[in-house]
Amino acid sequence: MAEQLSFEGFEPGGKRKRPPQPGAKPGFGGEDEHGFFLALRPTEEMLDAFEQLAQRLRGEHGLKAGPRPKELFHVSLFSLGRYEGPQEEADQLIARVLAAAATVHCRAFAARFDRVMSFGRGAHAKPLVAVGGEGLMALATFRETLGDTLKQAGLQIAAQAHFKPHLTLLYDRGSVPEQAVAPIQWTVREFFLIHSRIGQSRHEVLGRWPLEMAASS
Repeated sequence: MAEQLSFEGFEPGGKRKRPPQPGAKPGFGGEDEHGFFLALRPTEEMLDAFEQLAQRLRGEHGLKAGPRPKELFHVSLFSLGRYEGPQEEADQLIARVLAAAATVHCRAFAARFDRVMSFGRGAHAKPLVAVGGEGLMALATFRETLGDTLKQAGLQIAAQAHFKPHLTLLYDRGSVPEQAVAPIQWTVREFFLIHSRIGQSRHEVLGRWPLEMAASS
């Protein structure tokens, strides 16, 4: 389970519900749920590769569900939880994350996914994910650096928890045992702050920050 940021206005592991406030402007209230998270996104070419992998596994294992929309493919780094409330309040909190993320200075790195597996058991819909081993060590190191930067900015990180980098391909009641696949790799050159409209399959990029490229010799 990944760590979650914890600060006033967001509840780690769940959404924050508040009663309507007199005079509050419409924004994140009502029936909508809004999630925020820091993430990596594959290049366009690799988005296609992950989509093709999902389709192949779907056929090989008799899965019913189709792949997620490829524009939703991502690797989560830190979740900010779910939120309902006045937009002005959320804007203030998101601004803190934007400011902290802008101070991160890291080199671009390669991320390689070479295995797949279903997370979880039972009859419910389970995520079928792409994972990796040594090819994701640099990703894990980057996440540690990002977490340290967020802490220094006063954004409290929950107690250390196991983190397994993964990219969710689809959700299905069927299970796929862990197995090797042809590697899918790209050079990570930026990271993102994403606003997810829960249940609507919509992601909006709120911020994106480039990583430093190695100087050419």
